[in-house]
Amino acid sequence: MIHRVHGACPHDCPDTCGLITEVENDRAVRLYADPDNPVTKGWLCAKVRPYLDHVYHRDRLLHPLRRVGAKGGGQWRQISWTEALTEIADRWRSVIADYGASAILPYSYSGTIGLVQAGVSAARFWNRLGASQLQRSICGAAAELAVESTLGARWSPPVAELEQTNLVILWGHNPVSTAPHFMPALRRAQKRGCQLVVIDPLRTRSAQGANHYLAPLPGSDGWLAMGLAHLLEKLGLHNESWLENHAVGWLALRERLVPFTPERVARKTGLTERRLSDWPDFMRSANRASSRLPTASIGQKMAARTSVPYAPYRRSPPNTAHPAAAWPIARVATWSGIAKLFSIPVIARRLREPST
Repeated sequence: MIHRVHGACPHDCPDTCGLITEVENDRAVRLYADPDNPVTKGWLCAKVRPYLDHVYHRDRLLHPLRRVGAKGGGQWRQISWTEALTEIADRWRSVIADYGASAILPYSYSGTIGLVQAGVSAARFWNRLGASQLQRSICGAAAELAVESTLGARWSPPVAELEQTNLVILWGHNPVSTAPHFMPALRRAQKRGCQLVVIDPLRTRSAQGANHYLAPLPGSDGWLAMGLAHLLEKLGLHNESWLENHAVGWLALRERLVPFTPERVARKTGLTERRLSDWPDFMRSANRASSRLPTASIGQKMAARTSVPYAPYRRSPPNTAHPAAAWPIARVATWSGIAKLFSIPVIARRLREPST
């Protein structure tokens, strides 16, 4: 008898697709997308569709192997799980006895092991052992701290928000390849008139479908972010009174923006001054098209679309007690990594300006 198991894709991906697995005689016989999932909508990416082929592949490693002979020689001998765990434990006991438990450094990330193993079970084990502490995502810890300090949490806005978005900025993000279920909603928004700006040194597949594409020199996007903020402030495309009353560190940031002139930023980024000067036009256009709508901040998405999908569609309720967006000038959804560039005094802690 076949029974269906409802679950979620274990990949470290923001789409968090709903899966249905059909099981017969304790063996998965079919895997497909949940048609009722509002994001998955009945289709899976090319990586996950053949999942059962990987699970039951004849070459899949099912037992521990112990190297025999010289390293790199490719010679292995199958051993039992008891042997493998005993050898690892003996080595660790020796290290702890000679150097202390802090000499053991756990170094891994999420892959396909899911939240329970990556963030709960593993953390409890290493803490109990007394091993060295490590930010599990070495490459993203600085960005994550900046995003959480600026926006309060690394939550992704609901995909449905694209229906009311007039400008989407992909900053160092290539969802065509890394978040495919986001793309149908983005394309529908573009057909409706939403403008897509892609900022990336590499002309990615996402950049090929953009209305506007900026290719700064690698490593210069910090200059670009500050230069664009300089233009927005200089041209008055921000809510000064709101920032003064609700944002933390706004006055200090405003002073910090002064030297980031288009001429200087152009030299650092490899972009022309004209390309930089086009930016305020994007914002003005979005503002005119969406002045009746509540606003969102540059930096709305950030690292959340590359983080473990723990709450990808959760949304904070409006709360007038919290500061609002740093640049409340347009309905802008920014699926990017720009917030890490604003780790100087926090200029915003929420995405949305309260309704008036």
